[in-house]
Amino acid sequence: MAWRGRSPASLGGQHLQGSSLDGVGSAQASAKPLAAKDWAALRDHLRDELGLLRTAAWLDLTRPRGLDDSTLWVEVDKGEPREALWALRSEVEEVLGEHFGRRLRLRLSSPSARRAARAKAPADEEPFELRDERTLARHDLASFITGPTNRLAAEFARQAVRTPGEWHPLVYYGQPGSGKTHLLQGILNGYRRRYPARRAVYVRADRFAQQFSQAMRRRRARSFRDHYREASLLVLDDLERIAGKRKSEQELSHTLDHLLMSGRATQVVVASRAVPKDIPQLLDGLAGRLLGGQLVQLPEADRATRRSVLRASCLRQGLSVPPAVEELLTAKAELSIHELLVAVTRLAAHRTHIGAQLDLGSARRILRDLLSGRREVATLAGIASFVASETGVSEDHLLGRSRQPRVVQARHLAIGIARALTPCTLREVGAFFGGRSVASVHEGQAKATKLRESQQQAQSLWEAAERRFEPAEDLS
Repeated sequence: MAWRGRSPASLGGQHLQGSSLDGVGSAQASAKPLAAKDWAALRDHLRDELGLLRTAAWLDLTRPRGLDDSTLWVEVDKGEPREALWALRSEVEEVLGEHFGRRLRLRLSSPSARRAARAKAPADEEPFELRDERTLARHDLASFITGPTNRLAAEFARQAVRTPGEWHPLVYYGQPGSGKTHLLQGILNGYRRRYPARRAVYVRADRFAQQFSQAMRRRRARSFRDHYREASLLVLDDLERIAGKRKSEQELSHTLDHLLMSGRATQVVVASRAVPKDIPQLLDGLAGRLLGGQLVQLPEADRATRRSVLRASCLRQGLSVPPAVEELLTAKAELSIHELLVAVTRLAAHRTHIGAQLDLGSARRILRDLLSGRREVATLAGIASFVASETGVSEDHLLGRSRQPRVVQARHLAIGIARALTPCTLREVGAFFGGRSVASVHEGQAKATKLRESQQQAQSLWEAAERRFEPAEDLS
C-alpha cells in the first residue's frame, strides 16, 4: 500500500490511473444503483474488517452512486472524509473484492453534481420498512421472581401495565443480570395482552439510532417518527448504547417530548446500566427528561432475594439441592440473579445427563467459573472451549466442517462472541474456525445476532461469555 497516509492532493495525477476523485462521466452514468440493503451490508463488512476507529472519519459520510462489473462509485464529502477514505483505498478495494466476489476499483465522485440533481428531483420518500425487535413471550411479570431488593421494581412494572402513564417515564437502572430486560419485556407482553388494540413498541437504543440514521438517508423521517411517536407504549432498552450519537439522542429527546405531552394514555419505559445523568456522553437534555420521571433501581440482590430466586427456580426445574449447595450460592454476593438462574440450569442438566448425586464438591466443580469471581482475557481458543463446554458440541466439530444444525448454531455463536470480545479481524476469526472465508464469518456474526434476539438460550450463553471473559485489547 504505497499510498497509505498520503492525501489525494499529494498524489498529483497518479490517481487517475486506477481510481478517480472526480471522474464523473459516462462510466458512472451507466453503472447500476446499489440497493440500500446491499450498501448497509457492505458498510458493516467494511467496519468489521477495517475497524471502527479507521472508518469513523468517512464511512458514515460516504454514499453509493453506482456499481458496474469493475467499479464501485461512491460520493464522499471533501476534506478529511475524502482524504481518510483515499488513504485506505487499497484495503477498501480488497474488502470490496471479498464482498462482491470479484475485483473492483473504488472511484470517488464529486458531491456538487449530485446536489444539483437533488435540488431538481421531487422529495418523494424512498421505500423504508421498520420492524419491531423480537421479544421472548415467556418474559412475563408473573415469572419474574421477587425478593426484598427487587419487589418494588416489579410492583412499578405491574402498575405500568394496569395504569399506563401514572409513572411516566419509568426508568429502571442496574447492572447486567439484575433483571431489567425481563421486566421490560414483561411490561410489553402484559400490555399487549391487556390492550390488544393499542400499539406497543420495544427497541434497544442502538437499534433506534441505526433506524434513525437509515430513515434520514432514505428520506423517510416521517415514517420513522410516526412509528415511534404514535405508539401507546414505548419500551427502550440499553439506553447507554445511544450515548455520544448526538443526532439520534436529539431525535429520542423529541420523541419522548411528543409522547409525554401528547395528551394520550401513553407510557414510556427505559432501562440503562446507570442513572441517566451518570452515563458518559449522554446528552444533558435527554438525561434531564428521563430524570423527570420515576427512577427505580434494580440493586445487587441480597441473600434473601437470592434465596427466593434459587428456590423458585429449583422448584420449576424439579431440582432438589442440599442445604450446603444452597448456602454456597446464596452467600456468594457477587452472583447476579441471572447467574443464579444459570447455576440452577447447569446443576439440573448435570443431574439429568450424568445422574450422579449432587453434593457440595460436585456443585463447586460444575460452577467453577461462576464462583471464581475472576474473568480471563478473551481469546479465540478460550471462547471456542467455553462455547463447546456450554453447548455440548465438541471443539473438533466447532472448528471443523460439520453442517449439523446444532453444530452450525454453536459455531455462529462462537464467531459472534469472538468478534464482540476480541480485536481479531474477520480473516483471523475465519482462519481459526476451520479456515472459513471472510464472507462466512460475516454471515455467522449476523446470524449470531439474530439468535440472541430470538432464543433465550443463545442470549444466556452470550451473557455468560461476557461474565467469563474480559474483552481483549487491540495491542497492534
